[in-house]
Amino acid sequence: MGFLENMPEVWQFFIQLAIVLVCLFYGARKGGITLGLLGGIGLIILVFGFHMQPGKPAIDVMLVILAVVTASATLQASGGLDVMLQIAEKILRKHPKMISFLAPVVTCTLTVLCGTGHVVYTMLPIVYDIAIKNGIRPERPMAASSVGAQMGIIASPVSVAVVSLTAFLINADSHLAGFDGYVDLLKITIPSTYCGIFFIGLYSWFRGKDLDKDEVFQEKIKDPEFRDYVYGSNETLLDKTLPGKAWAAMWIFLGTIAVVAVLGYVKELRPAWGKTDPATIVQIVDKDGKVIKSGDKDLKFEIKDGSFEAKVADTITQSVKGGKGSPKISYNELKVMDKDGNVKQELKFDGGSVTLTDGGNSQTINDAKITVANTKSGTTRLSMTYVIQIFMLLAGALMIIFTKPNVSDIGKNEVFRSGMIALVAVYGISWMVETMFGAHIGMLKESLGQVIIKYPWTYALMLLLISKFVNSQAAAIAAFVPIALSIGVSPAVILAFAPACYGYYILPTYPSDLAAIQFDRSGTTHIGKYVINHSFILPGLIGVISSCIVGYILAGLFGYL
Repeated sequence: MGFLENMPEVWQFFIQLAIVLVCLFYGARKGGITLGLLGGIGLIILVFGFHMQPGKPAIDVMLVILAVVTASATLQASGGLDVMLQIAEKILRKHPKMISFLAPVVTCTLTVLCGTGHVVYTMLPIVYDIAIKNGIRPERPMAASSVGAQMGIIASPVSVAVVSLTAFLINADSHLAGFDGYVDLLKITIPSTYCGIFFIGLYSWFRGKDLDKDEVFQEKIKDPEFRDYVYGSNETLLDKTLPGKAWAAMWIFLGTIAVVAVLGYVKELRPAWGKTDPATIVQIVDKDGKVIKSGDKDLKFEIKDGSFEAKVADTITQSVKGGKGSPKISYNELKVMDKDGNVKQELKFDGGSVTLTDGGNSQTINDAKITVANTKSGTTRLSMTYVIQIFMLLAGALMIIFTKPNVSDIGKNEVFRSGMIALVAVYGISWMVETMFGAHIGMLKESLGQVIIKYPWTYALMLLLISKFVNSQAAAIAAFVPIALSIGVSPAVILAFAPACYGYYILPTYPSDLAAIQFDRSGTTHIGKYVINHSFILPGLIGVISSCIVGYILAGLFGYL
């Protein structure tokens, strides 16, 4: 297929983009694990058809997904999730008239604690029962609950989306000053998410007609059979007595999350190790090779983006040990220059002393010489990616040891199943997208980079649409954030618009939305005649847009923008 390689780059890009979109659309339509597996078809065409070098799978992200999902599934099998749901139901039943406002807050908080929006399924029939028994239009809290549960993902310290985004921002070439990871992301996303939830609740309070004024609904309940169906049996978890082991599982899980949050905030508590990195450092040393100080400052200058020009002695010696060696060069003169060729420092060696000229000031250092080091020493701390993996595995192990669940149930429950589907989606889709876009970074920087930099909201819009294509916040982040960083989008913009990774409310195809429609026996939560006019789109738009606005303001207040 050599003709594919010989096409102009623009043609190749659009053909490859069409292939990626077909895989995304077909995978999303079939649902389940298909989305990730379709990445294999895209990779076959890209690698063997266009001879593109494969990108790197998001291994760290996938390992975090595996650890978090396993711990959350163990929580469910141990009964800890039922404890959380029971507490949530008590809050809602205590204030039934506030259900339209409280329901999205409760479902969002459950997601923040558990890291997955799938906890909403058990709450939906309870929310419906409270609403219908208090004469409240069920559409109001039902749609808000489904949207609120998904919005909580980007505010959860144990969600795949948060961990993935943190890893990408920390490892970005253009590192965001003052951003050390995990907690710095959550201090933006938690308040912005709950502000979005507030506006969803405010809108839901007034949306639609009250049931007693809804002519269509009143006409339907004239049928006694339909009335019994609508106002039928009570749905509750409050009549279920939960054992002490279930409470223990919940506290183990929440305690682990708290420890992870502390380690993310106080990085000094994490282990650190020495490391050596490649570098170019011009330095003035004494006869023993130690860097000389001038006051409190070491006389060394690291060249990060520039060059140096030197005159060396005639003789160069090189010691060799074990077949390896590096030359020892004696420098007589050396000039350090910036990337534009301007001289920043000038050093001259003469008779055992070095004259340093820096910024127009000169000084002479006796018994010294000029050297250039090719490495620098430092320390590296245990990354939060590893911290989360370690402590989630620990949480799962402690729950098994102390609460003794049926271990075979862990791999069968809904949390584990949905988490593994997310893992495969991140694996296949992000690898395919990274391979395709990675080969065209230069062209994308030239064509799209300046547009997104000039109009930052376009980044949020693109992330929103990609989220709808892949039906996953983690997969959307894994697919698009590395590309955005590589074409020059500021990490601050990516941080501010983090809530835009939730866009799969645009069409009512997500499982929690469909479940809300099914659990609402009154029929008020619905899909409209034109599909797009469904019950979830306005709460979704209101929540995400307001969250992004608040996130942008907070990013500015914290000094990132």
